[in-house]
Order: sequence, then C-alpha cells, then structure tokens
Amino acid sequence: TFLKLAASNSNYTLFRPARAREFDVGPEGIHSLTLKLPEDHPVPDGFHPGQTVTITPRLVVGADGRGSRVRDVMGLQAEAHE
Repeated sequence: TFLKLAASNSNYTLFRPARAREFDVGPEGIHSLTLKLPEDHPVPDGFHPGQTVTITPRLVVGADGRGSRVRDVMGLQAEAHE
C-alpha cells in the first residue's frame, strides 16, 4: 500500500490523525501547513502529543470527507454522484 511504501522513505513522516489549522497556499498548491497533533493518540518519534507543527509537504492528502477543509482551501469543487 501507499503507506507502507512511504514509510520506507526516511523523508516521510505520517501525522495521523492530525488537524490542519493554517494553510499557506500559492498558485502551485499548499506551500506549508500548521498541524495540531492529537493529545490522545501516538505521535511520530521526535514529537509530543498536543504539539503544534508547521510542515512544508511535497504531498498533502486530504482524507477529511465531503466537508473537506483541504478541498476548500485549494478552491476545488466537490462532485455529487448518485
């Protein structure tokens, strides 16, 4: 799976679950985002629960559903399917 492949890369850090708080968006997409790490879940090595972290990702996966904040920030429209 993608997560297993990505985890084998030393430049990869999985923040899950995490809540994006602030986005820096330009014409090419999201330049940086600020995350709030959860208080009640394990966090990646070198981080602590509840910490606020600003990252400059090469890839952002917004798996946050129909009311996606990531989609709204990027100005993408949702498509309805029946």
